[in-house]
Amino acid sequence: MDAIKLAGLILMGFGFFALVMYGVYNLLIEISSIDPVIFASIAAIIAGILILLASVIAERLKEKEKIDEEDLKT
Repeated sequence: MDAIKLAGLILMGFGFFALVMYGVYNLLIEISSIDPVIFASIAAIIAGILILLASVIAERLKEKEKIDEEDLKT
């Protein structure tokens, strides 16, 4: 991957992450009187989504390495 594409992806990811964290911060301020069970459920859902996203990214990187190794063999 070109360095420029990688830099663009990193910046896009950082911007998306910062925007989501800002939204979560404002959400927590607005709903400070929320039931703890609901809060824990929402936190678990968000954590699950982030874990799934990280695992998909890791899997794609491993597949890319395999493809690169196969290309070098031929």
